[in-house]
Amino acid sequence: MTADERSPWSMPLPAAVQAVVRALAAAGGLPMVVGGAVRDALLGRVRDKDFDLEVYRLGPGDVEQVLARFGDVHRVGRSFGVFHLVLEGGIDLDVGLPRRESKAGRGHRGFLVEPDPSMTPREAAERRDFRCNALLFDPLGGMLFDYFGGRQDIERRLLRHVGPRVAEDPLRVLRGFQLAARLDFALDLETARLCRGLRTEADTLAVERIWAEWYKWAVRGLAPSRGLVVLRQTGWIEIYPELARLADCPQDPQWHPEGDVLTHTALVVDAAARIAGRDRLEGDDRAVLVLAALCHDLGKPETTRVDPDGRIRSPGHTEALAPIERHLGRIGAPGHLARRVIALSRHHLAHLGFTGSARHVRRLAR
Repeated sequence: MTADERSPWSMPLPAAVQAVVRALAAAGGLPMVVGGAVRDALLGRVRDKDFDLEVYRLGPGDVEQVLARFGDVHRVGRSFGVFHLVLEGGIDLDVGLPRRESKAGRGHRGFLVEPDPSMTPREAAERRDFRCNALLFDPLGGMLFDYFGGRQDIERRLLRHVGPRVAEDPLRVLRGFQLAARLDFALDLETARLCRGLRTEADTLAVERIWAEWYKWAVRGLAPSRGLVVLRQTGWIEIYPELARLADCPQDPQWHPEGDVLTHTALVVDAAARIAGRDRLEGDDRAVLVLAALCHDLGKPETTRVDPDGRIRSPGHTEALAPIERHLGRIGAPGHLARRVIALSRHHLAHLGFTGSARHVRRLAR
């Protein structure tokens, strides 16, 4: 290991997580904080409820025995070697063993997975998706392990694949889609090229996994337009034809000097995210607002026409709900959310020409 691959560093950890770390180390393990918590700490975003540990040198039984001292332990999957428990204060802790994966079939599920406590931290980090997620922190030694330049990518605000194995799992494209939005990062061009080769495996993804990534995009995205850029870069926007058609749909420059409907939609989803942050919307409420911002003009491609005088109009596009319904179905949006998104999209022009009083506005707000 070179000096460039490790450096003194520290990040705040709740006392309950520190206690688990010490117990795993006392049992002979090498526990490391991995994943998004390390990345977010480098971005200045301090977590207090959600952490991932990876433990080397201990078998699954030994790890589970240690964790049982701290609460009810639940296995995540049968063979992944991942354990989940909730610590004091409502802290979610996932504890995993390093694992070897080999491609055995198409799609996200086409892997053989086997925990291997003898793996080195570098070997384990190499299987991760993006370099900013391949950082490890040794909380007892106070060292940051950066084998692939993840810290530099965070400084550059760049999503870049760790290795060519990113092209083996189609779910990683949607991971990049929502991470770009959450982190306000750009996608590396070579990473985008590798992801384009995974379009043929998009049909292998379970709709539950698709929705999980889209929900993160809507609920956690600081710049949702970044995700739309990723879809275009990777060619995955063609999987969502209702979105793809927006790119070729013109708008009247008098009202939309920004350009086509997709460009307009990108601006609207970012504005929706800012409003959600301002008004402290969370969970489903935030998802409804951002998804409605995404869907509000999906009816334009089928209603847009150019008049003889050159004016571009889209009469009735707010009533063209079928494209919205199709898109929400493709991404697996549950019915109770889809109905709210459709209603908000349908009425997105209701404020135009409003002649009521301030009292009417207050009643509507309530």
